[in-house]
Amino acid sequence: TWRTIGPGHAPGPLPTAPPLVAPEVETFHLIDAQHGIASRTGSPDLYITADGGATWTVLRDSVILGSAGLPAFADPEHAYRIVAGTNADTIEYTTDGGRTWHPAELPQGYVRVIAPWVLDPQRAYLELAKSDESLALARTSDGGQSWQIAGTLPSDVIGVAMLEAGTGWANGGPVAGGNPDRRS
Repeated sequence: TWRTIGPGHAPGPLPTAPPLVAPEVETFHLIDAQHGIASRTGSPDLYITADGGATWTVLRDSVILGSAGLPAFADPEHAYRIVAGTNADTIEYTTDGGRTWHPAELPQGYVRVIAPWVLDPQRAYLELAKSDESLALARTSDGGQSWQIAGTLPSDVIGVAMLEAGTGWANGGPVAGGNPDRRS
């Protein structure tokens, strides 16, 4: 059963953020049953809810325009975001729900952050690329403060998703029917 809730359908004006109207919402992610985040097309602001979408609060300048999607949250307080750079991407982390962001140093030689996968507040993975397009998987176990290479990826991998520490799925390459190839 679906029900429509949130600022676009709540009675009266919303004092903390303008309504999120579906055509304006670029990306949306549920963290749990009560917490969610959204961004608007062309806006550097991040919208968060802590009451299942009944009300929304705006966090100014939390989305880096030109970067890949929303921050990846482990819980309402801990997240990672990709910052697209001219010469190299970086990764930033927050421990206060996106109010402040801290830069993290990537392993040397990697210039592009493709995607983060968050397992919990302390552990996450990143798919990284060097300028020659060689790929690797990096991991953190200290909440994003430092990253280590967990292993290299075949050059024909086009996507990775982590299930748990040390276990994930990679897809791409000459796999029959385009089915994912399980790797660990």
